[in-house]
Amino acid sequence: MNLLRPLLAVLVTAVVGHAAPPAKKPAGKPTTKSKSKPAVTVKDLAIREARALDTDYNGQINGTEVIKLQVAAKNPESRLYLFDDNSNGSLDSTEIAKIKFSPKRRPKP
Repeated sequence: MNLLRPLLAVLVTAVVGHAAPPAKKPAGKPTTKSKSKPAVTVKDLAIREARALDTDYNGQINGTEVIKLQVAAKNPESRLYLFDDNSNGSLDSTEIAKIKFSPKRRPKP
């Protein structure tokens, strides 16, 4: 009987310890200062490439910029292939017209 009591006490303690759920930590207020930036997508990179070729800062690819864009699209490192809707390997005028981006600021002289 004397050996049975300590064994029973250890057994009950183990069962109660495993059955109780862990204590939850109180949820703190989320800080608004730690906003993370969204990940840069491949389409964002392609738009950056097209935007860099916009030399007249109007937000469109037109005139001689079209030729520069078509040459840049042939580069294997370029992401401009995303705008090639018919997958023919070159950007047509309709595909170039669909490229939308905000115009970049003119550099100050």
